[in-house]
Amino acid sequence: MLKRIATEYKRVSLWLEEEELQELVELLHGEEIRLHEQVLENGDLEFMLCRGADEIRLVLEKKEGKYHLSSSCVVRDRTLTDVMRKVMAHFKGEALVYRLYPTFKVEYQYERGQVLAIREIADGTEKLIFENRDFSFILERIMENKAVEQEIAEIRGRVDHLLDERNRVNPLQESDQIVAIDNQLSLSSKRLFELEA
Repeated sequence: MLKRIATEYKRVSLWLEEEELQELVELLHGEEIRLHEQVLENGDLEFMLCRGADEIRLVLEKKEGKYHLSSSCVVRDRTLTDVMRKVMAHFKGEALVYRLYPTFKVEYQYERGQVLAIREIADGTEKLIFENRDFSFILERIMENKAVEQEIAEIRGRVDHLLDERNRVNPLQESDQIVAIDNQLSLSSKRLFELEA
């Protein structure tokens, strides 16, 4: 059997709620690795997972009340590879991972913490080894996107209505009503920005 040389995390991405951050720290502390935590100047968090000469740098950027974890690295230590696999599965991350062997590599595509596909790549050719035929999580994502699109359309309609209403109001006589409309417009535009991001 061929021995794996390394595992390359080409792209790792997952989102954590504020309360899941402590869960991540506990998961990492429970492993046989050295963990260094640091708060960066901009308020983002950095975790360095170390074992032997290998290390993985995980940066968590705070965006809209959530933490976005991203990373890319090459790891030779199997324990660190196993830790990353656990993190991906537990927090339902997305990743493109290559297991590197002397004469070929195996590509793993993760979606929501599940393996979506496995391909063997050698001599410029690809061979599909496994494909997840359970597309329920893909359909779930499509439905979420449709729900977001529907909410965006509803907010745009509400904004149009509020703008029409604001144009009809006499600013000299009904300033309280204009302030109320402006507040609703502000909230609507903030939510619209969140959804479109």
